[in-house]
Amino acid sequence: MKNKEDKDSLIAQAAMQQFSKFGLRKTTMQDVAKAADISRQTLYNRVPNKDELLRLVANHYFSDNIQRCQAALAHTGQLEDALDILVEHFVIEPWRTIRAMPEAEEFELASTGIIAEQVKLAVQQKASIFRDVMLRTVSAPAMSEQLAENLAQLFCATAAGIKSAADTEAELLSLCDTMKVTLTKTVAGQAAAA
Repeated sequence: MKNKEDKDSLIAQAAMQQFSKFGLRKTTMQDVAKAADISRQTLYNRVPNKDELLRLVANHYFSDNIQRCQAALAHTGQLEDALDILVEHFVIEPWRTIRAMPEAEEFELASTGIIAEQVKLAVQQKASIFRDVMLRTVSAPAMSEQLAENLAQLFCATAAGIKSAADTEAELLSLCDTMKVTLTKTVAGQAAAA
């Protein structure tokens, strides 16, 4: 018998696979149960409806994304490399994941209301990671706690705007490059002023 965490992970992965294949509206709980190789009753015992399933998927996705980002950041000490990793995990990958789904707009609209709390928690974690990266890769006095916090909030707000504004991957990558250059120049300006 699998523990609850393993079962949740299995269900979340199966649901994400089905959402990617059929879209949110066309994916049924039966589809998810079959993909997870569990009974429909077992699925309903864990997640009573599609809203709760979406919350579980979001929680799993954000946790996995953040863990992989932190692992990649552990091997870098340069600001530019760290920004590349942060942008890849927190902007580009989520954008591609959503865009690869049939009916991506429907998924984004549904997730806005249903998983708002998970999104808020993930953004807080991402801001904390960004702040820590700034403090670790940029020496004082160029980087203060307050500046790192402000840049972290700016990064998260800009990342959200980029993901919603970009219609094509070329636009996404261009906006990401602009954000990285802006952040790098801001930090360099702070260093010069310090």
